[in-house]
Amino acid sequence: MNDAVIERIAREDPAIGSRSDTADEVLARVLHEIDRAGQSRARDPVRRRLGRVAAPAAAAPAAAALVTVAVAVAAIGLLGHQSRLSSSTAPPTHPVRAIALGSVRLAPGTEALLAHGRSLWVAGAHSLAQLNPLTGAVEANIQLPIEGLADGVAFGAGSVWVASGGANTGSAPSLVRIDPANGRILAAIDVTGSRGRRLRVLNGGISFAAGRVWLSRDTTASRGDVVSVDPAGERLDGRPVPVGTGPTTLLAAFGSLWVENTGLTVGVKPAPALPASVSRIDPRTRQSTTEPFAGAPSAGFGSLWVRDDNTVTRINPATGRAIARIQVRGVLAVAFGDGRVWAVSQPDDTSHPNGSTATLIQIDPRSNRIVGTPSHLQPSQPIAITVSGHDLWIADYHGGLLHFKLTLP
Repeated sequence: MNDAVIERIAREDPAIGSRSDTADEVLARVLHEIDRAGQSRARDPVRRRLGRVAAPAAAAPAAAALVTVAVAVAAIGLLGHQSRLSSSTAPPTHPVRAIALGSVRLAPGTEALLAHGRSLWVAGAHSLAQLNPLTGAVEANIQLPIEGLADGVAFGAGSVWVASGGANTGSAPSLVRIDPANGRILAAIDVTGSRGRRLRVLNGGISFAAGRVWLSRDTTASRGDVVSVDPAGERLDGRPVPVGTGPTTLLAAFGSLWVENTGLTVGVKPAPALPASVSRIDPRTRQSTTEPFAGAPSAGFGSLWVRDDNTVTRINPATGRAIARIQVRGVLAVAFGDGRVWAVSQPDDTSHPNGSTATLIQIDPRSNRIVGTPSHLQPSQPIAITVSGHDLWIADYHGGLLHFKLTLP
């Protein structure tokens, strides 16, 4: 049974066995999965074989553990080979079927999606819609005390948090706190922190980590920053963390915050061509480093998946090194579900008969390859994608939501 657990780890998460993973990281994953399979008796023998506790006299359990570790080492070696940038030997697999179930019409100006628990949250112009993720039925439509678009949405401390940028409206950037049980507005928090004539806006980067709401904040200066809000006090706390120019996407994953720096300066036209980058922040110490890659990060299957205009790059979060690069022209957003990476793309191609070139693409994380035939999408401006269970949702800026059911062939 332990062998089956290890094989399942190999199937579900190719990155866990890359050569850069530490023995502790691999052991922790193996032990966690063995516990999930109801085999806690194997824990002590495995630990003894790796020298983490004193080993007793040889016995049958220790011998069984030796076999388990041997299989783990073999699996790690194989996965290290598969995750090399230049090689992928995983066998081809059948694509997951994405069956179109229909669409839901909401107000124009959709900017962000969040699937959490039994709700699908859609952030748009002046409002936040709450939907049933299984049926698409609108359960609530919450008017927000903001003047601009609701740029980003996150969940934490029992609340839904919506970031409103304030760009092009003359209003201050704000963070709205909402009770998900009844849709009541609990607080509207000013997160400007401006000094003098320096303009600060939010660009949709929002996450919850280490007991705080974190926001990426753009500025007319050469560098933006990331700030945090204490849910207990409902105000900015701690020092801002300087990052790169034009910060947008903010991801909480693998114990860190990952910030996309676009290199574009707000309020400057034409914007100067500054280098794009990704900043990594320790949310507990607020120490920041610059990673050796650039793009918008997402997290799934033990890896970062970083998208730029035409590529999705799989990154080992421990080392910052690329595991694989998948060409996806015009990639706009990615999500994870049913053992696949799902990407929405819209290449610049005016030859399509109805004018829309948007497609839904699936990537098999075992082989790091596109599988199946891309599904053509009708929305003219897709902007976000999320997966809730076996239900996949794609939002269009103009207010449409496409619903797909994911099923095995």
